[in-house]
Amino acid sequence: TTDCLGHVSLMTDMLCTIAETKPKLSTILTVCFIASEENSSIPKVGVDYLVEEGYLDEIKSGPVFWVDSADSHPRIGTASVATWKLTIQGHLFHSGLPHKGINPIELGFDVLSEIQSKFYKDFPSHPDEQKYNFASPSSMKPTQLKCAEGGLNQIPPWFEMRGDVRLTPFYKIGHCIEKITSYVDEINNNVNNMVNPEVRGPCSKYEVTNSEGNNLKGKVKIEFEPNPYKGIACKLESKGYKALYSATEKILGEAKPFSICGSLP
Repeated sequence: TTDCLGHVSLMTDMLCTIAETKPKLSTILTVCFIASEENSSIPKVGVDYLVEEGYLDEIKSGPVFWVDSADSHPRIGTASVATWKLTIQGHLFHSGLPHKGINPIELGFDVLSEIQSKFYKDFPSHPDEQKYNFASPSSMKPTQLKCAEGGLNQIPPWFEMRGDVRLTPFYKIGHCIEKITSYVDEINNNVNNMVNPEVRGPCSKYEVTNSEGNNLKGKVKIEFEPNPYKGIACKLESKGYKALYSATEKILGEAKPFSICGSLP
């Protein structure tokens, strides 16, 4: 379970009840309280470190009940998550002479549109998402923006986007990362093809010649954080799932299994 106090209290009460009543268990029961949830910046703390050190080896064969749902009904699917950084290198110049600069902000948004267009063609909504009642399909989007500081009369030299990929568990996250990297490689090989004068105007170019006669091109680099989270889809025929479904239905009068593109470490 996670560090949410309600979940901690629930599991602690369960352990106390088992200790008091001493039922005959048919399996070994292991409870893991996870600290530092969704925060990998603190070394040697959290579920990732427990896995690394082998503390959770005995539960890998399951069944596993993850008590971390923001609802009272069974959550049966999660997404893989890969966080990314897109760095766009332009050419610094006075904004009064836009035809002599390479605007990395404009290039960045055009690049993002191209990447997203290809992503949603290669990773469309999967038929099994409906079966698992996913609230949303896979997505690839920015969540943070940053550029070089300077005057408002300057075209900045670089622009940076950060965001994530949320991939339903019916696709492989490693394959997805390879595909997105290939999109960026294709863009770098033909960066000036990204220009759309109807949208950006006649002065916006991603390849220019400077006063020394050197040919300058906008450049794009994408980096993914290592060790992406991998999504799961529970086995709907398993004993564990059937027991959870039955218990929920008994207590609440109904069971409404669902899935979201949140993640599990």
